[in-house]
Amino acid sequence: MINVRFIALVVSAIFLFSALDSLSLRGFRKYEAKKLLGSEYTISKIIQTGPEKEALPTVYLTELLELSFDEPQKLYTFNEEEGKEKILLSPVISEVKVKKIKPDTIYIDYTLRQPVAFLADFVNTAIDGMGTLFPLSPFYTPKRLPEIYLGLESYIPKVEGKKLDLAMTLLKLIYDNFPDSYNALKWLDVSEAFSDSYGKREIIVVFQAPKGSHYLRLNPKNYKADLGSYLSLKEELWQEEIDKVIDLRISKLAYIEDHLRKE
Repeated sequence: MINVRFIALVVSAIFLFSALDSLSLRGFRKYEAKKLLGSEYTISKIIQTGPEKEALPTVYLTELLELSFDEPQKLYTFNEEEGKEKILLSPVISEVKVKKIKPDTIYIDYTLRQPVAFLADFVNTAIDGMGTLFPLSPFYTPKRLPEIYLGLESYIPKVEGKKLDLAMTLLKLIYDNFPDSYNALKWLDVSEAFSDSYGKREIIVVFQAPKGSHYLRLNPKNYKADLGSYLSLKEELWQEEIDKVIDLRISKLAYIEDHLRKE
């Protein structure tokens, strides 16, 4: 026999749960609408951190994220991964983390590329240790850096190849072995280091000595020994008030030519 009372309880429970579910759904929708439409969830702040304090203007980061005061964006519609991709489009940023912080803040932690030299092939171009090219101004304060010339025919965002490898090896060799020459190094030219013509193959290194400039011509095969030969002569040469061309391309021989400076 069907228990009428039991059926009534089941039906009542179904209606009750349906009502509660409807209320929960309406409450959730109301909460979501508040997140999307409420002014307290409008992005209004950017916090930036990194190895260098406020290395870039906040307005620059805002532009990269395509945020606008005229068309404010809600925090809950902002996509962190897309924000990261937009910021990495900047040539001066190597790493970045982007995070949303309730109710109205975007947190950005980023690292700037570190220039090791100016690239003389192009105007206002720096290069980092990985061969990435990026503009120096207006993102960096003026720096005392050597210039590298690779002989590139056209601009590319990232340089690779034996010329770059040679230039970076030379920089490390000079900085590791001639620490007092760190600020003296002015120019490093490897554009002809691998020339098809053996007669043209050379590396040019320019040091600004205390009393004159020294233009070194090195053999690409023996540049380490050539630099060692220059080091053995450096103390004496740096005392002379005259520019010099020092050709070290022939093994165990240094041909030195003085150049009077024009007043």
